[in-house]
Amino acid sequence: MASPTPLSKANTTFSLALLKKFGDDDKTANIFYSPFSISSALAMVMLGARGNTATQMSECLKTKDYQDDVHVSFGKLLSELNKADAPYALSVANRLYGEQSYQFVEDFLGKTKKYYNAELETVDFKAGSEAARLNINSWVQKQTQGGSYTLTLGL
Repeated sequence: MASPTPLSKANTTFSLALLKKFGDDDKTANIFYSPFSISSALAMVMLGARGNTATQMSECLKTKDYQDDVHVSFGKLLSELNKADAPYALSVANRLYGEQSYQFVEDFLGKTKKYYNAELETVDFKAGSEAARLNINSWVQKQTQGGSYTLTLGL
């Protein structure tokens, strides 16, 4: 058996901390969530973070000790999970949806595509939030063979 990677250790620690946090509230007794989806989405957003924000995000994700390799590790893991000849059916898809009036930094967009295979689609969250929601859900269903799990972070 292969030894755990730093990313698998970090994701396990993050997942257990998240489960404990959810477990502290009686309202979340029947909650279903994907710690990997949450950690990979937060790591993707962390690509654009700097200074104290980046430090706090890496502490939350438990990746502080190997920050330089986080995105490379996520990229490798996502490639492995999405292998066409895998003996399992799993669809992992990432995409950024951003307000059309916001100018995103090109370096950030390049890195999200490189490591997370996530491109930006601009939408009108201000005047067309319902249309944006339907668009996002439709994309997720296509990418996940009819699935409906979406993790949305407001950017």
